[in-house]
Amino acid sequence: MESNIDNKNSMVQAVLRLKVIPENKDKAVEIINFILERIRVESGCASCHFYQDTASKGEFMLWQEWKTRADLERHIRSEEFRHILALIELASEPPEIRFNTISKEDGVETIESVRGLKSNLHPRWG
Repeated sequence: MESNIDNKNSMVQAVLRLKVIPENKDKAVEIINFILERIRVESGCASCHFYQDTASKGEFMLWQEWKTRADLERHIRSEEFRHILALIELASEPPEIRFNTISKEDGVETIESVRGLKSNLHPRWG
């Protein structure tokens, strides 16, 4: 099935979820702290965040948004990406890795439309 979406110019979300054994938790956090700001300043990076599950201290998620697929591909080929590969090596089971191509974004107008609300959901936001 062929898509009409221009994947090269669409925003891409890169999601990495992984679990590490308790002995590797500190090393995983060390790697993330080392690369987080470096990724954020890379050309084409729209955002980069690191999350730790509060219920299970060994579960992590690295969430990145790239302005284009080309920006993401440049990041994957970068020297910095080897640190992400090292992080993946610490996983205690196969990690979840996803690349989501975003073809359209909506905001509060979706809530207003679906719920049948009048324009300007909250007057203080306008």
